[in-house]
Amino acid sequence: MAEQLAAVCNELRGQGQRPYAVPMGGSSAIGNLGYMDCARELARQARDMGIPMTHIVLATGSGGTHAGLQAGVLALGLRVQVVGINIMGEVAAQAAMVWQQLQATLALAGVASPFGEADLQLMDGYVGAGYGLPTAAGMEAIRTVARLEALLLDPVYTGKAMSGLIDLARRG
Repeated sequence: MAEQLAAVCNELRGQGQRPYAVPMGGSSAIGNLGYMDCARELARQARDMGIPMTHIVLATGSGGTHAGLQAGVLALGLRVQVVGINIMGEVAAQAAMVWQQLQATLALAGVASPFGEADLQLMDGYVGAGYGLPTAAGMEAIRTVARLEALLLDPVYTGKAMSGLIDLARRG
């Protein structure tokens, strides 16, 4: 996708236009600033409701949500672990992408942090046969959450992430 995006932008530039390339998933340092603000909102809501927040578990695809929430947690000095459930690609490549975005987001926001690459939490084992392809565990998670919480999830991102969360909870 990135190659096609670059080719289209180059073609448009050749026509005298000035395209702005939005990366896959909108994942960029600028886009990730929104998730830094999301971390602030989650912390405020948890505080106002008296709910101790120790973990944020999310689907990690193009990496922007993960990087932005992690940057927000670090900027706010929260004692919260951000745990990504890998739903796309090989986990080492995904982790490298999240790390790169995290560094760019922290730099753009002017936040210095001792957080190291080894501190990044990205769980593997939930992708199944590939991106966009449902897994049995993801479909079961979708049915369970719909039945118990009246919450509808999708089979590409949130269903796989919920299956990861359920699995991690079962394993303690």
